[in-house]
Amino acid sequence: MRKSYARHTVMLNDSSYELLKKEGYFGETYSDLILRILIELKRSRGNGRSHNGRQ
Repeated sequence: MRKSYARHTVMLNDSSYELLKKEGYFGETYSDLILRILIELKRSRGNGRSHNGRQ
């Protein structure tokens, strides 16, 4: 994964936090988790699907 020294504060509500926590792999940072999810989303959009799964 890409490494950066910049830090950004992101506010999450409890339900978003719990969903993200469930999606993470053991030892994966939140930065890596969010980057991985964004890459997966970009790949799925490249396969002709939008963010809600419709074509």
